[in-house]
Amino acid sequence: PVDVVRAETNDLYVPANSEIVLEGYISPDETAPEGPMGEYHGYSFSGSKPQPVFHVEAVTYRDQAILPVCVAGTPPEENHTIWGTMISAAGLELLRSSGLPVSMAWCSYEAATCWIVVSVDIRRLARTGMTERQLVDAVAEVLFASHTGWLVPKVLLVADDIDITDIDQVVWAMATRSHPTTGRYAYPQAPGIPMVPYLTPEEVRAGRGGKEIVSC
Repeated sequence: PVDVVRAETNDLYVPANSEIVLEGYISPDETAPEGPMGEYHGYSFSGSKPQPVFHVEAVTYRDQAILPVCVAGTPPEENHTIWGTMISAAGLELLRSSGLPVSMAWCSYEAATCWIVVSVDIRRLARTGMTERQLVDAVAEVLFASHTGWLVPKVLLVADDIDITDIDQVVWAMATRSHPTTGRYAYPQAPGIPMVPYLTPEEVRAGRGGKEIVSC
């Protein structure tokens, strides 16, 4: 359990060892321009767009408080190293608990959390008798229905002779083992995070599109 204390302006409780606590409210009808600002995919777009205004009513903090800052940009940075590591762990647990022949999952920092690489235990896969398509669909069903899969639009499947934490080996597997016409599987109706740069405006509004599994 986490030690908590009552906030200054309302009945909410916050962690007692917080560095800084901002209390206030988000306006239901007031907006102000936000941006332009960089994002974790490594791009900064010109212009701004209206977003809800947060009104600060109180600020409390401990002595010599530390304000953690992550400067979003081209990988790798903290969005990718911290978030990507947790996505890897969550994705691996999901796939293992579903009984799929998976030995490892890794969200490569260099890919800005746009892909997760999944290492497949080839011997276990052979014993299941699953075809490639059956394996791909099973992985898609597990991942794309989860919050982890909502965050990461692309999955790379590789054999377990590849060290998926080594980006050089992953690139080698993609270049030499993925067939351009039969090794790519699209899932346009799978829901996904709307911040991925390549999505069309229609896909952003729909909250889906741009999901893919690449078999290497």
